[in-house]
Amino acid sequence: MSITEGAKSDLTLDQFNEIDRRTRFQAAQREEDDQKTLLAFYRDRLQNFDREREEWLQKLEQLGATKKETQHEAAELQRKREEVAELQRSISEAKISLHNEREQKLKLLRENDSLKITELENRKKIYELMVLNDPREKENAFYKDLRPDAKNQTKNDLSIQLNKRSNNT
Repeated sequence: MSITEGAKSDLTLDQFNEIDRRTRFQAAQREEDDQKTLLAFYRDRLQNFDREREEWLQKLEQLGATKKETQHEAAELQRKREEVAELQRSISEAKISLHNEREQKLKLLRENDSLKITELENRKKIYELMVLNDPREKENAFYKDLRPDAKNQTKNDLSIQLNKRSNNT
């Protein structure tokens, strides 16, 4: 080898080393860029997963709230059904009570009518008994007759009235 050939080859070797160093630097930069790109990619994915996780947690909270509302509404519905059942029982009891009161009213009306009829019959009997046991005295009114031959007539009238009285007793 000659010096010029050795220098060429040294140059080439120096150039080769420079190229190799540049290539390694570029490779390192590319690798670093790739790492940064890869790191950015995974950071983006991680952020997407965190966002998605937050969305699912919000949906879960909404479902929990909806579940609580549903349970509350179910309890309210059950309470209302029990209240309706209680009111229906009260209405049934009131209808039965009303029916019993109507029957009692009809019974009392029948009894009242019967008592009125009995009262009328008793009054009639009392009147008949009073008429039979206590004859009423007839009132006699005497009038002075002012006719000229009335003196004899008055005596006859008195005797007729006395005879009537004695016949009645």
